[in-house]
Amino acid sequence: MGALLLYLHCPTIMGRNPLRLHGPWLAALFTGTNLLAATDPFVGTWIYNNQKSPKPTIRYAIKDLGGERYSLTGSTGVTVEVKADGVPIKTASGDIVSFKKLDEHDWEMVRDDGQKMVRTYNISEDDKTLTLHDVFKGESGNNYETTARYARLTPGKSIFGEWQSFSL
Repeated sequence: MGALLLYLHCPTIMGRNPLRLHGPWLAALFTGTNLLAATDPFVGTWIYNNQKSPKPTIRYAIKDLGGERYSLTGSTGVTVEVKADGVPIKTASGDIVSFKKLDEHDWEMVRDDGQKMVRTYNISEDDKTLTLHDVFKGESGNNYETTARYARLTPGKSIFGEWQSFSL
């Protein structure tokens, strides 16, 4: 770099002015790199557009195992077996989970995996739509809510059957 600066600083080398010979080339080089940096499509401020962004499809399955015991299989494919008595149990992954039936159309799950979540399951009157309303409470005050709606994929009654998301 020092040799380049000395070369450019010298008014003449062997009777030639280096800026006259190489100045246009250097100007094009520096201008071109700036233009390339400015046209990078990922540079800038991004705003999430819910209307244009793709939505993931999530499947959920709930099976009645008898004796007030149920299996819940989420989008990750992990199945948790619970008893609908509201008593917390420890799952294989170490989460604390409880599940209970509130009435014919509403169920509640409480999960604690370091962040407490209360999930309300609501089944529509026609048994075709499942709505999951999640309330998250974090230790650092990071609280938020989400709602997801699912359509029934397989025949079933109440909460039981396979479901696929259509609104997240």
